[in-house]
Amino acid sequence: MKVYNARIEQAKYASTAEFFKEKGFALLKNPTKVKEWNDDANNFDNDLTNIYHKEVDELLRTQLFP
Repeated sequence: MKVYNARIEQAKYASTAEFFKEKGFALLKNPTKVKEWNDDANNFDNDLTNIYHKEVDELLRTQLFP
């Protein structure tokens, strides 16, 4: 089995969205503003729901499904 560096392969495409459409995954670099990675799954008022989910949504809309 041959293993490829996905970063090099992705760079060959015109856009991240094009690579994602063909390969089914993409590598995205985006720092997060989340400071508190709360482990309490029952608490929905935390950085994960208030910040991280919005950041991921924005990445999907702008980079994978523009």
